[in-house]
Amino acid sequence: MTTYRSRPPALLGLTRLLPIVALVAPIMSAPAAQFLRFEAVSRDQGAELVGGGQTVLRLRPGMKINGGTAALATELNRLALAGLQPAALTVRTLPTGVQIVAGKTPLLLIDKATARLAGTTPDALAAEWLANLKAVLASPYVVLTPADGLAVPLGETRQLRWGGTAGVDITFAVSDTTVASVQLAEQGNALIVQGLKPGAVMLTASLDGAARNLPVEVRAWAARIAPRIVAEITAPPLPEDDLRRTLRNAVLSGLQPAPGASIELGEPRRVGDGYAMPLHAAGEGCFEVNCAVPVDVRAVKLSLPPPQQLLVSNLPEKIAEPGTLLRERLVGKVPVRLLWHHVNFSGRPLRFAVRVINRGDTPARLHVTEAASGPHHDEIHVGHSAAWRYLALAAQGEGYVLNLPAGRMLDLYDTRLPVDYIVSGVGQITLLEGTDLLLEVLAEDSWPTDAYFAAIPQRLKDDPPLTPYCF
Repeated sequence: MTTYRSRPPALLGLTRLLPIVALVAPIMSAPAAQFLRFEAVSRDQGAELVGGGQTVLRLRPGMKINGGTAALATELNRLALAGLQPAALTVRTLPTGVQIVAGKTPLLLIDKATARLAGTTPDALAAEWLANLKAVLASPYVVLTPADGLAVPLGETRQLRWGGTAGVDITFAVSDTTVASVQLAEQGNALIVQGLKPGAVMLTASLDGAARNLPVEVRAWAARIAPRIVAEITAPPLPEDDLRRTLRNAVLSGLQPAPGASIELGEPRRVGDGYAMPLHAAGEGCFEVNCAVPVDVRAVKLSLPPPQQLLVSNLPEKIAEPGTLLRERLVGKVPVRLLWHHVNFSGRPLRFAVRVINRGDTPARLHVTEAASGPHHDEIHVGHSAAWRYLALAAQGEGYVLNLPAGRMLDLYDTRLPVDYIVSGVGQITLLEGTDLLLEVLAEDSWPTDAYFAAIPQRLKDDPPLTPYCF
C-alpha cells in the first residue's frame, strides 16, 4: 500500500476567515471534516435526495421538482466541488412558485401542486428543504469526483479530483501498486491514476477520522483506433457500394483489436468533408468501444499497367454445395482481371464471396476496380450489367485501395445468393504491397458475425491446391 499526501484545498469558496471574538464560554472543538456526496435514492413511495447521510428532501408520489432528484444531485455535487457555502443558498418567489437558488444558479422550483401533496405551502416547503440543505453544508466537507470510482484503460491515466470547504490534508492509498499507480497532479486538486495491468484495486481517500473507498478497475480497450483514418480512392466519386467498402476497410485497417475482441461496424454517414463510421468493439475483460470513427477520403494517382492475367470462376457454373470455386496466387505488381459467373443449385441459400488471403509476414495493399451484379434469376441481365459497369469504371480509372494485415483475410465482395439465383462480376486487382497472397472465389454456409479481418485457417497456411483457370 502506497500513501500520497495531498495539498489542502485551502478553504475552497471562502474569501476570508471569520474574526476571533473573545467570549467567556467553554472552548468548543472545530467540527471534523467529512466526505460529502449528494445522491438520488428511489423509494417505494417516491424518491429522496440524500447528502452526507442526511435526507435533504423527500418526494411523495406525484410530487415533482424540475429535472428530478438525480439532476439535482448532479448539480449540487458540481457546486460542492467548487466550495458551495450555506450562505450562498437563498429562496426567491416566482409567479410559478418558490425557487431555491445557489448564488445565481437555480436549483429547484416548488409549485403549489407539489407543496399541496406535501400538505403545506410552497414557502414552508422551500424553507424546510433549504434548512436541511444548509445543515448538510454547515460542516467542513470534501467532495470527490468521480464519486463511484474510476475505470482506467490499460496504459492510460484518469484523474480523481476533489474540492469543498475543508482546509485539511487528504491522504490517498492504492491497495495494489502493480495494477495502478497514483501521483498528485502538478496543478489543481487532482490525483492521477495510471493503469499498469488488468485488475481491480481499491483507492482509499482519508481525512481526519473519515475515509472513502473507491474501486479502480483497469482493463484494456477492446480496440485501439489510429489517430487518423484515411480511405484512398482513384477517380472519385465512387459508387455507393465501393465507397462503403473502402471506408469500412480504412477503419478496420486503423484498428488494433484486443485478442478475442469482436468488431461491428455500422453504416457510414457524411460529416463535413469526410465520413463517420459507427464502431462497436467488445471483448471479455475489456472496456467496450462505442464511437463514430472519422474517416478522411483522399484521391491518389496510380500508374497501373494493363492486366496480364485473366482468372475465370465459372466451373462449375452451377454450385451444388459449399466450397472453393477458384483459388490462385497474386504475385508481382501486375493487375489481374477476374471474372465470376455462378448459379446456386445447392437447394439452400449460400454466402458467395471473393476473398483475398495474406499469407505473408507484412501488410498488403491492393488497388481494386470491381463491378458485380445480382443475385438475379436472369443470367443475361447479370452478365451484361456487370460487364457494362466494369467497362465504365475502368475507362474513368475508378478504384479504391484496400489494406490487409499479415495473416488475415479480406472479402472484396460478398452477397447472399438465394436458391436458383445467379451472380456475376468482373474485377481488376493490383497488388501494390505485400507478398504471398491468394485470391479465392467461394460459396459457404456460414455468415461471419464479426467485421474484422478473419484469421487464416490452417488449411491455407501450407500450399493449398490451385484451380486451373488462369489464362
